Formats: sequence, structure tokens, C-alpha cells
Amino acid sequence: MRANLKPGEVLQFQLPEGARLVDLFATFDEKVGGRMPANLWNRTTRSFHESIMIMVDGQQVKDPHTPLREGSSVIALLPMAGG
Repeated sequence: MRANLKPGEVLQFQLPEGARLVDLFATFDEKVGGRMPANLWNRTTRSFHESIMIMVDGQQVKDPHTPLREGSSVIALLPMAGG
């Protein structure tokens, strides 16, 4: 999994076989949760704010128990303001 926290910064995580999205979020929290703004990341629940759209392999998911597979792409999309 790669997480772009700022331009040019990419993180990759190695997870065990059978990992789920919730496992990824726990690892993410341990590595960078403290660097995330509270309006985006909840350190207590180890999850993104409900306004953040999570995509796994190009599909929107809401279930934190969504299984991940080798090479899964996970993207957190911020809400955008329209005009």
C-alpha cells in the first residue's frame, strides 16, 4: 500500500497474507497516524474521517474488513469543494 502524505512522499507497507483494510489502517496509524490532521484521521478508531472516500483496487469500499491481496492499491480521496 502506498500513502501520499505530501507531494513526493510515498509510503509502502508489507502486510501478512489475509490482511484486511482494518489491518492496513492499524499499521498506517502506527507509522504515520500522528502526522495526520485530526479532521482526516481518527487515532482512537484508527480510521479515516467518514468524509474520506476509500478506494481498494479502483472500487469504493466502506467495510473496514474488506480483504486485501498482494499488490492491492488503496487510495484515500479527500472531499472536494465545487463551485
